[in-house]
Amino acid sequence: MTEQITPGSVVTLKSGGPKLTVEVVNSDNKAGVSWFSEGEYQFVTLPLSALQLAQQPQ
Repeated sequence: MTEQITPGSVVTLKSGGPKLTVEVVNSDNKAGVSWFSEGEYQFVTLPLSALQLAQQPQ
């Protein structure tokens, strides 16, 4: 079963980096993601092809 990236998913860039929270998935295959860096809220839109679901602790 393949899980899809949806609002609320925790993802990372395929190239690495911090965990990001998906806020919105657009019809143009892009996701609006957010995270906190040094206490500051950050938001950016990225192509879904650059993202993967983050590994969740079990």
